[in-house]
Amino acid sequence: MNIRGRYSFKNVKIHQSALIGSNVAIGMNSSLKITSGSNNVGVGGNTLNITTTGSNNTAVGRTATTSSATVSNETMLGYGTTGQGTNTVTLGNTSVNSVYAAQDGDAMVH
Repeated sequence: MNIRGRYSFKNVKIHQSALIGSNVAIGMNSSLKITSGSNNVGVGGNTLNITTTGSNNTAVGRTATTSSATVSNETMLGYGTTGQGTNTVTLGNTSVNSVYAAQDGDAMVH
């Protein structure tokens, strides 16, 4: 099933296809290079812009992307964030200097 807006490659593209593995792309040029990767989610312009065969990746934020074209199970949150490898979560780009797990900063992170 394909659902596309008037200018799908410039505005919003929501794509699900058995041929390419149920990937979701929302944003200009999001997830354009995926060839056989599956279950990827890209939200924001140019997200997952190097991913080709990687699967189970999530990128939220303009230009957030995986660490390689084939990596799997990476999560990237924030503008310009690049993943750090399989089975990792990366919060923010290189400009981020603090991460808070609660409003008061007292939450424990595991």
